[in-house]
Amino acid sequence: MSTLAVRGVPPLTPLQTVTATEFARNFSSFMNQVRYQGARFEIKRGNEVLAQVLPPKRMKGLSMSELKVLLEDLPVFSESEALDFMRDINSANAVYKPEVSAWD
Repeated sequence: MSTLAVRGVPPLTPLQTVTATEFARNFSSFMNQVRYQGARFEIKRGNEVLAQVLPPKRMKGLSMSELKVLLEDLPVFSESEALDFMRDINSANAVYKPEVSAWD
């Protein structure tokens, strides 16, 4: 078993070559294979590779116990450091005005 498989990351599947026409005609099926089976495709038109379709890289997050340890190891501000930090945040917020979205 590979080291990655031990960490819960499946090994890479081999790159399968399909024609652009075949990919277009069976788009949903290919996308489902990528999503649910980790399939990887190389799309060709003639002898030219046009694209590769593969699942996104999965990032391993922290377990709750690892997160707890990380948070416990963070430095603690003194009262004056906390006030300075808060002033810095407020100053930055006064300067930075995020764009207002019509969707908000």
